[in-house]
This record gives sequence, C-alpha cells and structure tokens, in this order.
Amino acid sequence: MQNQFDHVPANAPRKGLAIASLVVGIISIPTLGLLCVGGITGIVLGAVALNKAKLKPTQYAGRGLAIAGIITSSVSLLVTIPAIIAAIAIPNLLKSQTGRA
Repeated sequence: MQNQFDHVPANAPRKGLAIASLVVGIISIPTLGLLCVGGITGIVLGAVALNKAKLKPTQYAGRGLAIAGIITSSVSLLVTIPAIIAAIAIPNLLKSQTGRA
C-alpha cells in the first residue's frame, strides 16, 4: 500500500509561503481583512514568497500563488478601509441629523 506522498520528490520546490498568502487573502475578504491585520499579513507573505521564488527558483515555487495571495489581500484591504470609515461616519451623521430636529 502506497502513501499518497510517495510520488513527491524530496527536492521538490517549496510553496508554503505562497499558499499561506493565498489562504490568508481569501479568509481576509469575508472577515474584512481581520481589521487590516490579515490583509497586511497576506501581502507580506506573498511578497516574501515572490522574492524567494525569484531569487531561488529551484528551491521555491508558487509564483502564481504568491501573486494571487497579494491580490486577494489587497482586495480585502480595499474593502476594509471604506467599511471602517463608514462605521465611524454613519453614527456621527445620524447623530448630527437628530440634533438639528
């Protein structure tokens, strides 16, 4: 009986950082970037993975995954920042409208 990992060579390029960047980026979108921490973490992980894949392509792979992780993390930040501004501005707007009446 063979193990499912028997076909993976020992010197296969690593993609752990790139996968982590993509996973954090995907999780950050519905959770509003985990208040920007998840988005920033995903961007940093993706940048590190992209740099390692560029400098040592025989040891590190996952360039596409790293780019996708950076993009999804950036999208989560782009969604989070307006949501935070709205969360601050809407109650103040409502308070000012009720104060005039």
